[in-house]
Amino acid sequence: MSYARSIAGRSFFNVGLDHGVVIKELGRCGDVTAEQAKLELEVLPGNYAICRLDPGDSVPDWAGGELVSVTRTPAELSIVCRDEDVPGDVKSEGGWRSLRVRGNLDFSLVGVISSIATVLAESGLSTFALSTFDTDYFLVRASELEKAIQVLAGAGLPVR
Repeated sequence: MSYARSIAGRSFFNVGLDHGVVIKELGRCGDVTAEQAKLELEVLPGNYAICRLDPGDSVPDWAGGELVSVTRTPAELSIVCRDEDVPGDVKSEGGWRSLRVRGNLDFSLVGVISSIATVLAESGLSTFALSTFDTDYFLVRASELEKAIQVLAGAGLPVR
């Protein structure tokens, strides 16, 4: 269900989503803030690695887990997958945890990645962001997961 309403003399459009209500100001882009969006995140189990293979390589069988991302460009084949499955001879950066935005995000939403990434960056936390058709994922260093959860919660973004 969607409807328009006025808050403090400004017109907003409410978009009903599985995880809550996103408020977007009518006639303006980029006004979705993390707090307005009522976003919630959840921590996926296990550690993840970001891997780099040659651009002509096939996607390896070892790339698995609850989150697997495969991106091919003319310069590389990049894979995000479970840390423990990556062979030792593969160029990779391990030790990442994954935070998933709960629910399905509408394609009309603006600023979701920016809002979350900014909160983390302002606290000195490095992130690796991924998007799927349904939602967004943020990888943070496993050693910084608790700090990320605290920072996000402090910004009105609860993490389960």
